[in-house]
Amino acid sequence: NIIRYIRGLGLIMPGIVHKVGYDKRSGIFVTLRHGDITISYCHLSKVAVRKGDVVSAETIVGITGNTGRSTGEHLHITCKLKGRCVNPMVVIEQIRRLGIS
Repeated sequence: NIIRYIRGLGLIMPGIVHKVGYDKRSGIFVTLRHGDITISYCHLSKVAVRKGDVVSAETIVGITGNTGRSTGEHLHITCKLKGRCVNPMVVIEQIRRLGIS
């Protein structure tokens, strides 16, 4: 249940913790910024980073949970490119094509 960048998904990108917070829908969340891309990890039970932290492939950012508007423990990922929501698989495939992972 530990969230970290997973090599198999191609999410190995250095980044900065942009926001850590809570809202009624997402529950406890962490948002990471990777240039023009932001990735939010939602419904967490615990956060292991702080705003401004630099993260790498080895950084644990949180633990999955059931907070916010949720019916069971899971990880919800929201990806945005230049502020617009995009399918996380589109981001993952682009990272793979660029050979970042």
